[in-house]
Amino acid sequence: MDFYDLLSRYYDDIFPEAPVQIEFLQPYAMHQHVLDIGAGTGTTMLGLAASVASIEGLELSAQMVEQGKVKLQNHPRLHLEAGDMRDLTRYQGKTFGFIYCVGNTFVHLESLAEMTSVLQNINELLAPGGILVLQFVNYDAVLQQNMTSLPTIVSRTAPITFKRDYTRQAGKIMFQGTLEYEGKVVGESTVALYPLTTAEMEQLAARTGFEVLEHFGSFKRDAFQVNSSAHIYVLGKTI
Repeated sequence: MDFYDLLSRYYDDIFPEAPVQIEFLQPYAMHQHVLDIGAGTGTTMLGLAASVASIEGLELSAQMVEQGKVKLQNHPRLHLEAGDMRDLTRYQGKTFGFIYCVGNTFVHLESLAEMTSVLQNINELLAPGGILVLQFVNYDAVLQQNMTSLPTIVSRTAPITFKRDYTRQAGKIMFQGTLEYEGKVVGESTVALYPLTTAEMEQLAARTGFEVLEHFGSFKRDAFQVNSSAHIYVLGKTI
């Protein structure tokens, strides 16, 4: 079984709704047609449901999509489907006022070339003046400090932990995720991530028709600093 499909069994215990994240996204989503890229089991979609005109959710893991569809079945304006962010052709003919890609999803793309292509496709889907929010780990700090792990996530609702270890290999960050249930390992996998830096992100934005409107270090809207845990970019469509 694919690791992310296995993760879906425990996903809502490991990653419950984060009110601070919903509060951050809500002003951009208000009354908009929204696209959630990397939607997981639809938790964030549910949190924004009362604010939006509609939300389309795209998630690579088929198991997460099946789980999410059960959660969303009483919300006709929310639609979740399985698919790869490298192919957004299913949304041709649709226009979104707000698109977000959070949870370190964006850096699963293999290269700057793939990131450029995805951002160009997102730009084409956004309405004039539309907003894109990207959130990913602060790899400037990971690289500069030679970090080998992120804090272990301990579920508050089930006896589950999610350990997150990093090694560097051939210009990539090899992310090893280990799931433990009641102290026993139930799954582990290693995934290559692209360690996207501040300078690279700003260059990507400029050449794909975006301007950086705001740059935060957390969903609490703290200003980004070199030791922030995350990058959160609010990008405005310029072309």
